[in-house]
Amino acid sequence: MTTAIKKEITIENIMGLTEIKKSAITVIENLNHFLLAQEDRQEFISRWLDGYTFCGKRFGLAVIELAQEIGSYHYTYESLEQLEAMEPQKALQRLFLEPINHGAMYRFKESGASLKRLYELKQKNPGYHLMIALMYV
Repeated sequence: MTTAIKKEITIENIMGLTEIKKSAITVIENLNHFLLAQEDRQEFISRWLDGYTFCGKRFGLAVIELAQEIGSYHYTYESLEQLEAMEPQKALQRLFLEPINHGAMYRFKESGASLKRLYELKQKNPGYHLMIALMYV
């Protein structure tokens, strides 16, 4: 009786495969944010090895885009009320589908923006990231 041993895929494995340097903090934040499950990381590697590109290129933005395509299902929400019931950082991560670090939370708090206003902006402009939306509040 033989048993196949599956090695756990880590973010470090993905960084090596995609040649992402440890200094690429934003890319690493996105990998950690979106590739939460082993299945996510397996799918990432499979699609990367199949030749995934973003705008015809294979670089940091392609890594972020692929990770977001695969892992955005972890960050769904149904309504503003559901977001308002969450801790602010988690709500912003779900709304904008991006990791929200301490600096982004500081900017959010300092701006005086409400989650409702950001929700309205995001509904009108789905491509907005948090920092862009904060410019319009």
